[in-house]
Amino acid sequence: MNASTGGVASIAAEGKLPVILGILTTDTVDQAMNRAGLKAGNLGSNWASTAVEMANLYKVI
Repeated sequence: MNASTGGVASIAAEGKLPVILGILTTDTVDQAMNRAGLKAGNLGSNWASTAVEMANLYKVI
């Protein structure tokens, strides 16, 4: 996970594009399923919505 966050941080530091990072850290398949649409809602969908909002804000700025 450190490589992922470091790479995303490097891209974000360039400041050319808004960047969203969403990584599900789970210990079991049940946890993954719950965070991907069952009990905890769909976190991936939340991250996608955030990315769209950031892209739209970037256009305004």
